[in-house]
Amino acid sequence: DGGLLGTIGNDLHHSLALFDWQKNELLFTTFVDKGKCLATCFSNDGVVCVGGDSYMNFYTKVPEGYLCRRGNFSRHSSQQPITVLEPVNGTNDSVVSGTITGQLFLWTDRNCLRVVKAHDGCVNAMSSSVHGIVTGGEDKRIRIWTSQLEPGATFDVTYFGLRAFVRSVHMSSDGNTISFGTLGASIYEISTVDGSDL
Repeated sequence: DGGLLGTIGNDLHHSLALFDWQKNELLFTTFVDKGKCLATCFSNDGVVCVGGDSYMNFYTKVPEGYLCRRGNFSRHSSQQPITVLEPVNGTNDSVVSGTITGQLFLWTDRNCLRVVKAHDGCVNAMSSSVHGIVTGGEDKRIRIWTSQLEPGATFDVTYFGLRAFVRSVHMSSDGNTISFGTLGASIYEISTVDGSDL
């Protein structure tokens, strides 16, 4: 809801800290893991999700502070580094994570319920809206998914400037365009109908 700020430290245990930023007040801090932390987000029900080097943690508010629960990875996929996290629009407790091998994991509560192959190589960027989930990857592709990770359109952005590896991606509020940033320091806007450069 914009009231809390979450940070991950670069200390040995990659500590999580939660702040009430308007009051300049530290609410909670804890060790996360010795493995690198690569992504964090708030789910729509206020759970703090932290993904990293082969782990996924969910921090739920309890009277004493926050309770850490480890994510249950699917039997269909091995634990692997989580590179991006995004809450699923329109749900309370669902989160999608992208991985270093190009897979997407759909988490509900703390359980991985679905695994799909999304990109050839690392998933670098993701955003969620009422129109679906948009991902960008090391394969220079942008893909659109439903909230249940059913595939939609795929756009090849290989020829969008030098080093067109997608690093950030966002769909417009009307769902007609996608803007994305690349490793080559360019920003583009494309049509969601045919992928044309706008």
